[in-house]
Amino acid sequence: MSSGFTEGPAAEEETLLQLEENLEIYRKQQKQVDLMLQSDPKNTQILDIRKDVEEALRITLGKIAEKKKLEAEADERSYVEGAFVEAQFEDSQWYTCRILKVKEAKTWTVTSIGYASQFDVSLNRIRPWKPPMSLKKGDDVEAVNPANNLFYPAVVDTVTASSSVWVQFKTSRSIEEVPLTHVRIKRAGAVKRFREDAPVGNNKPSRDKDMDQREKKKLKTQKWKDMDQREKKKLKTQKWK
Repeated sequence: MSSGFTEGPAAEEETLLQLEENLEIYRKQQKQVDLMLQSDPKNTQILDIRKDVEEALRITLGKIAEKKKLEAEADERSYVEGAFVEAQFEDSQWYTCRILKVKEAKTWTVTSIGYASQFDVSLNRIRPWKPPMSLKKGDDVEAVNPANNLFYPAVVDTVTASSSVWVQFKTSRSIEEVPLTHVRIKRAGAVKRFREDAPVGNNKPSRDKDMDQREKKKLKTQKWKDMDQREKKKLKTQKWK
């Protein structure tokens, strides 16, 4: 009697992706066998097949655990001073960061790209940096402006073969080459800003959710300049009262 069940790839050096694909195959087989046993629970051939599938699951899960352990150890060795990584801030969001210092007890001091924040992270809050996926001309992104190292809304102009991209900032219209580490996909649910050229302050690693003090002062100054004379006089009179 043919079981009708197939085994996954038998390669000696299976990748994590191959192992996870095999795991999915074995889980589907286990469900099929369980359905067969419901109608014939004492069938010895089906019971033997179930044992084989359970053994395959056990072995595959063990291989996956070992593979993930080795990859985690390799990742940890790459967390050296100056390396770009992703770190989890206290708001549970992940940010592109650069390692400033390797500390003891598996702790790193990092600075977040596009912000002035520095903070310490432990092993469970750091992971390898991954570049933005499938960027193409015309994509809306947020990029760090070299003029002040803050994130601003931009549009992808040219994707290079290296680890950088040319973007056009929406307000200044200037075109700059920016490293991929300094570009991110536009975040959903970004808060509305007073001006389109204001730096992106949504979910940034800072206790001030909107913008730092310099930007606040700059915004207040701009609003005062834009106010007509009658409004200024009225405001001053109100303050005097």
